[in-house]
Amino acid sequence: MCRGVQRGKKQWHKFVLLLFLLWQLHNPAHGDTPKVGGEEAVPYSWPWQVSIQISAEHVCGGAVFAKDWVVTAAHCFSHKSVKQYIMHPNFNKTTMESDIALLQLTEPLKFNHYVRPVCLPEEEEEVQPSQVCTITGWGGQSQRGIWWKHH
Repeated sequence: MCRGVQRGKKQWHKFVLLLFLLWQLHNPAHGDTPKVGGEEAVPYSWPWQVSIQISAEHVCGGAVFAKDWVVTAAHCFSHKSVKQYIMHPNFNKTTMESDIALLQLTEPLKFNHYVRPVCLPEEEEEVQPSQVCTITGWGGQSQRGIWWKHH
């Protein structure tokens, strides 16, 4: 059963740890190749997926995990548009190692059917290495050109 983020410290720490581990697994410094292809998403089917934009242009995706917090790649944001940001202390702009940041929004989101926090496993649930996960975001349709699509 999918549920949103709880406000308890234990759940917060598990969420940040899970995101950190996922980011490390897909880090270009670890020899990972870019993700291309995928399937176009049905509108509003991933209500925690956000588009981070500069001058109305998509630059990166992110995940909502509280009314005023989003997690994204550290290289993806303009500090002027957020209340607070917390970058991974080992973020390296050259190698893109540890490319993760938490953004506190200047105004909280209004949760509804279309906007919700990301789903997390139950507190007692252990995520197994072989467990199938779904990755959402905007991705290229080919390695040659960037055509942003909702995936």
